[in-house]
Amino acid sequence: MAPTAIFQALSVDDAKTRRAELLGRLSITEHELRERAARYELAANELATLDEVDNLDYLLGEVD
Repeated sequence: MAPTAIFQALSVDDAKTRRAELLGRLSITEHELRERAARYELAANELATLDEVDNLDYLLGEVD
């Protein structure tokens, strides 16, 4: 069986809501998350969250 690509269209509001939901699940702030990432101290779920947040930031045009 050939792999199937999944396409999900997000509005800007949907992407912002998803980003807020992701960060709200953590017990630390986004700043703390990024500081811990810089020190390679993230758990697997935190790293996955940061990756998705970064992807949403890219789609929203909020990349530094």
